[in-house]
Amino acid sequence: MTETTTDRPVDTSATSAVTRWLAEGVGKMLAQTLNRVQPSVFSVTDELGAAGADNESWIKFETSVGRGIGHLRLRDGRAWTLLTTLNDLKGHEEPKHDRRPRGTEHGAVPNRETWLEQRRREAEELGRVTQPYVVIVGGGQGGIALGARLRQLSVPTIIVDRNPRPGDAWRKRYKSLTLHDPVWYDHLPYIDFPPNWPVFSPKDKIADWLEMYTRVMELNYWDSTECKSASYDEAAKEWTVVVEHGGVEMTLRPKQLVLATGMSGKPSMPDIEGMDVFTGDQHHSSHRPHFRVDSLPTPTRVSDPGLRRNPRTRRRLLRAAGESRLHARLRRRQLGVVHEVPTPRLRLLHRRGRLGTSGQRRYQARVRRQCRPPH
Repeated sequence: MTETTTDRPVDTSATSAVTRWLAEGVGKMLAQTLNRVQPSVFSVTDELGAAGADNESWIKFETSVGRGIGHLRLRDGRAWTLLTTLNDLKGHEEPKHDRRPRGTEHGAVPNRETWLEQRRREAEELGRVTQPYVVIVGGGQGGIALGARLRQLSVPTIIVDRNPRPGDAWRKRYKSLTLHDPVWYDHLPYIDFPPNWPVFSPKDKIADWLEMYTRVMELNYWDSTECKSASYDEAAKEWTVVVEHGGVEMTLRPKQLVLATGMSGKPSMPDIEGMDVFTGDQHHSSHRPHFRVDSLPTPTRVSDPGLRRNPRTRRRLLRAAGESRLHARLRRRQLGVVHEVPTPRLRLLHRRGRLGTSGQRRYQARVRRQCRPPH
């Protein structure tokens, strides 16, 4: 933190009012929850590595229902920020570390089942002979991560997704896509990405990782399955979920239903003046996932509203082109002139950070400074 001294007077009354309001809100929250939560056994820990500064530390603690870890930062001898997360539920601890399963069974056991036989039997019976406790609609990274957590808690769970393979939600996007978040933000539970994993992961690499993850984490993942309807029965305290799996309509009756279908999966096609008379190719980027400028005939004019709203993706597509001159109509706000940029010049501009507005260049420079691996 840096402090700057100026001649402009500071409104201390407003600051004090905000501080009092926050203190009162925190006080009310604590009064309502302390007797129930009962936080205790606070101690310093180095389980997640060394602290980044003298005024901060990793901590661990317990509550009435579980155990957790947190991060505490001090300022002027008082708590400045306190971030906490619950890792274990008491009485329902995950089978890891010293509680991990043995994986073998010695002695004479009649009708012994191997691990593979147990997995096959579970996959054949769940949803048919026995009902899942949880059904997750949507097999992207969110649904898969939740399914992995529930699996370790021995909660019978089925993940349904209409795509043919786990990871297809990424595979079917435009071919130059990479994750916008750096790798250390994207780990899934239990299995971190390898230390040589790219900082920004290509979409097909992530798709293959998700497909591998569903197998090694032993998830009951129903691909090529569409959820037709869902309704809740108040008397039975359960859901009635109708799905079409393998061309057969089935009814699942879970106690819990999770919709993990994402926040922006549906394309938004704007109505732009002139679209009705524009004779070039008009499409949303989600409807043409393999769009690249170098695959278009020359010259070509393109109207792609999905790409116009994403200057970073637009520049990446142009940068990846292999022709000597690029012809793309990708203006941000209007159907304007045709851009014709020599490829060497475009690459030089990109290396020097001259593409985009000054605000975008400042933002990119800040991101490059901040996106440094913490270890």
